[in-house]
Amino acid sequence: MERLEEITAVILNTIANEKTGLSIVELAELTGIHRNVLAKYIKVLEAQGKIEISRVGAKKFIQLSHRVSVSFLKVFTTLPFFIFDRHLTAIDKNKEILELYELEHINSDMSDSQDRLLSIFLSDEVVPLLQDGIRGQRSHIDLETGTSKNPHSYFLTIIPVVFDNGRPGSALIIEDKSKEEEKRKKCDLIKNAYQELLENQVQFIVRFNRDYKIITTNTCFSEHTGIDEKLLTGSQFIPPYPEENFSNVINRMSSISKSDPVVTLDLRRINKNGDFSWERWKIKGIFDKKSGKFLEYLAIGIDITELKRTEQEFLHLKNNLETIIHTRTIELREVNNELNKEIFRREGIERELALTKFAIDSAHDLIFLLNSDGDIQYMNVRARENLNNLSGKTLNIRDILINDSRLGSKNLLTLTPNEMIDSGILTIKGSIHSTQGKDIPVEITMSRIIEQGEAVFCCIARDITDRTKIERDLYNYRKHLEQIIDERTSRLQKEIDEKKLLETECSQIKNNLILFTDNSLESVFIYDCDNEQYFDVNQTAETTFNIDRKNLEMIPELFSKVVCKNGKNLNHVINEKRTEFKLNSMISLRTIIQSEQLLEKEVIITLKSLELDYKKLLRIGVIDISETLSIS
Repeated sequence: MERLEEITAVILNTIANEKTGLSIVELAELTGIHRNVLAKYIKVLEAQGKIEISRVGAKKFIQLSHRVSVSFLKVFTTLPFFIFDRHLTAIDKNKEILELYELEHINSDMSDSQDRLLSIFLSDEVVPLLQDGIRGQRSHIDLETGTSKNPHSYFLTIIPVVFDNGRPGSALIIEDKSKEEEKRKKCDLIKNAYQELLENQVQFIVRFNRDYKIITTNTCFSEHTGIDEKLLTGSQFIPPYPEENFSNVINRMSSISKSDPVVTLDLRRINKNGDFSWERWKIKGIFDKKSGKFLEYLAIGIDITELKRTEQEFLHLKNNLETIIHTRTIELREVNNELNKEIFRREGIERELALTKFAIDSAHDLIFLLNSDGDIQYMNVRARENLNNLSGKTLNIRDILINDSRLGSKNLLTLTPNEMIDSGILTIKGSIHSTQGKDIPVEITMSRIIEQGEAVFCCIARDITDRTKIERDLYNYRKHLEQIIDERTSRLQKEIDEKKLLETECSQIKNNLILFTDNSLESVFIYDCDNEQYFDVNQTAETTFNIDRKNLEMIPELFSKVVCKNGKNLNHVINEKRTEFKLNSMISLRTIIQSEQLLEKEVIITLKSLELDYKKLLRIGVIDISETLSIS
């Protein structure tokens, strides 16, 4: 079975590659199949209707069949049709044939109804065409039937077909042109009425297809553009400039669908005056209600040039207004800032004045502000309390101040305030007669300031009644303080003497310690842990390690050259062991040391921590036991 399909495919592909028919000899050469075998396959393919054989003289030419399958025709043809075999016998039809019975006024229930219908369509011109269809030739013919009062016009299509068994046939497809003509007339009437309606509209109305080419327009749009309606037909509806506007419009148009068919656009176009005009269009996509297929666009528009100009003017005015508002806002902000600064400055001045007045009124002294003549312009609360009976009068400082004659000085009150300041007299003594009938001894300090070209004098009168008492109290306090100082000085001197005695004793103890360590066979090094330096060594250490007491800084360098038996230098060993013990504890270590100056010696190293004069010290002792071991 696979072999049969393979050979059949080879034969059909070979025939398909040739535009003209092939003879059986040529087909055998191209396919490589023997002629006898090829003849059998050709008969099968011809019977299946897949190929056709035409005769030219004595030769037969083979080509692919152009016939339509009867099954395909039944499924996809919606027009009435008859199917005939090679004997021109009607062997099949579709249900749409019933429409023809009504058109030709034939009762379909009659037994000979089909013969009567066929007699109408199988005329002398149609029969030969059906025979040609059986031979594979397609043809068309117009046919008119009926009376002159009620004629029917048909368009007949004869196509070659092939049956499922492979036999050839012919199909007669009948299309009623009367209905189409009637529909066309109705459409023309509707179109004319619609066009007349369009012409009466003051809006622009345009129909255009998927390619944005205009189908029809109304006169209003034609007059707006200055182009004849016939010239507008077939032209582009959407102007291609400016480019950014064109791209935006195309993107908006692509969003139209059956579910969302309407879009509103603003277009720029050159009008009949040669100027750019603005148009606002409401564009609707027209779709077939049944199939949903797109048909065309309908656009209704108006001229919005004036509106756009008004908008531009409005935007221009708005921008200018915003600029002015912005400028004024900045200016107002600056004025507000300056006003706030001035308010803050004045509030500060008022606060300072209030605090100054509060300080002046709270003062225990009598304070007066005078003019250049000595008239009192202002006095504080203390002054008003002492001069209450005179508060309603304009006073002069000379009226209330009495010169102190006991001081033996001349009467300074005969001078004006300016003369006193110019003479360098800033302080005077006198008395003020108070309302209680007693004189208050005061010391007056005077100062001057020039304010707005006028001299203002400030007089501060300090009550010195209690000064003697205060001086006496101060004298007593001073005597008491001197007594305390003498006691404290005696006590401190005693402590100093005791400290000197203690230092003397410590010095003796230190000398004894040095004497003891110097007479020892042990090399002793004293290390100051707080200052991290060597504090002292004994004579044995000086002799053994060749150390100068005046140059103890060389000890760390010397110890770094002394190597123990574990390979570490003496500094490293001492630092390791020093971290392992606490205060007043001792650690011993037996090892062998050697350096360039020292021969190899076996020693015992002792480390002891102690505290002396509030200092943390480390005593490092090195005892040479080499001779002792040799004697043993």
